Amino acid sequence: MAPTRRLLLAAAAAVLLLGVANAARCPSIKDQLFRRGGGGKDTPTIMAIKYEVPPSLHDKLTYEKDLRKAGGITFYQLTKLMTDNVYFVGYTEWESWGDMMDHLDDFTSFLNDHDITREAFPLEAMGDIKREYRTDRQGTAPVDRRRRTTDDPRDMPAHVLIKFDVPPHLHEDFVDEFMKVQEDVVTEEKENRFYTLRQYTTMKHRYVLRAGWDTLDGYLDHMHPCPLADFCMKHDIQFFIEPFRVLACSCGEEM
Repeated sequence: MAPTRRLLLAAAAAVLLLGVANAARCPSIKDQLFRRGGGGKDTPTIMAIKYEVPPSLHDKLTYEKDLRKAGGITFYQLTKLMTDNVYFVGYTEWESWGDMMDHLDDFTSFLNDHDITREAFPLEAMGDIKREYRTDRQGTAPVDRRRRTTDDPRDMPAHVLIKFDVPPHLHEDFVDEFMKVQEDVVTEEKENRFYTLRQYTTMKHRYVLRAGWDTLDGYLDHMHPCPLADFCMKHDIQFFIEPFRVLACSCGEEM
């Protein structure tokens, strides 16, 4: 490995080890390590943060209240993984890195006071970002997301987070395949709420797809057949599926 590359990787690891509480003192990972000519503090930023919250503190998590008053935020979604009773994920999009850090400076004190641990994952948008959310596709106000009264799980919303480990030589082909599927989702799947692809800027091989449908049947229809899954099987790309619930969203998609 070239010396410069080793230094970059070491610097990235050092920044992550400092944690979110100290990240305001460090340059943006995305700008300084993975963008030529970096935009610094004013660069638009996408971040996912995974929180380990003990059950006794679930009702005390002030995530949504803090984000509603944050400056420079363009989108947020608080989710709860359905495979445990501990992990929450906050997904946010900001006008700038500085706006995000101003928010975290305030929110970190709450996390520290309650010993809530967290991991931060800077992300880069992939695919056609203008067609990711149903409201953007329609160009209208957010779709009504009132709770369904049925107890049939097939009629309830379905959300999944899928992580892909993609070898570097397949990156372009993988994104191209995603965009073909994204086009079909936009034009054919009326029950789809959002369909997004992000790349981890600190892990060159890791992508994450976040998607939601009005019903479980809508999700199952999407998965059978699934060209993206077939592409992964053909090229030995590993993927991991995690169902989640949307607890709060800036687009009014609370569940």
